[in-house]
Amino acid sequence: MSGWDDLFRDPPPRWGLRGDPHLWVEMRAALGEAPVPDNRDDGLAMLTTAWEALAGLPLSSSGTIKLSRLDHGGMSRGLVSAPFWRDVAIPLLLDRLINLPH
Repeated sequence: MSGWDDLFRDPPPRWGLRGDPHLWVEMRAALGEAPVPDNRDDGLAMLTTAWEALAGLPLSSSGTIKLSRLDHGGMSRGLVSAPFWRDVAIPLLLDRLINLPH
C-alpha cells in the first residue's frame, strides 16, 4: 500500500452520518493512483475537488447532503455531513499527508 491508500487505510475514530463511511471508500477509489501531493495546500485542493465531484456540492455546504447511491439503510441513510468532512475527515487526511514519507 502506498499513497492515498496509506492516507485512507484507517477510518476516523467517529463518523458524521451513515453515508460518510461509504463516501470515504468512494473518495479513496476516486483518488486511486493519482500522485499524493507533498504539501498541505495541494492535498487540500485534491481532496476538496474529489469530495465536491462525489457529493455534487461545494465542501462549504452546510448541514447534510442526501446521496441516494449511499443509501444502505438506517435512520440517516444516504446522508453525508459536509461539516464532518470539512472539520474532521479532511483535516485528518491532511495530517496524515504531512506525515507521509515523500
